[in-house]
Amino acid sequence: MVKANITDLEMHEEVEWAEVYLRLLALVDQSLPKLQQMLSTGSVPQILQLRKEIETIEETGDDIKDAGFDKLYSMASEMRFLQF
Repeated sequence: MVKANITDLEMHEEVEWAEVYLRLLALVDQSLPKLQQMLSTGSVPQILQLRKEIETIEETGDDIKDAGFDKLYSMASEMRFLQF
């Protein structure tokens, strides 16, 4: 078995990325029930309200994604091409 030598910094970065993915997955957990409600209701006002709620969740997800890309690009000079 080959054991990887992981520095404290690399471990911290792995945990940081895991937290980003967990935040994104939490948003999915919030939006799916709203989407299911939206698809099962016949009420136009309720559909419009759920759409607004989903859009807010999507905007939060976009902010998380953008921050992740900013971090990734800031680390690019320290990474191998294929790793990036």
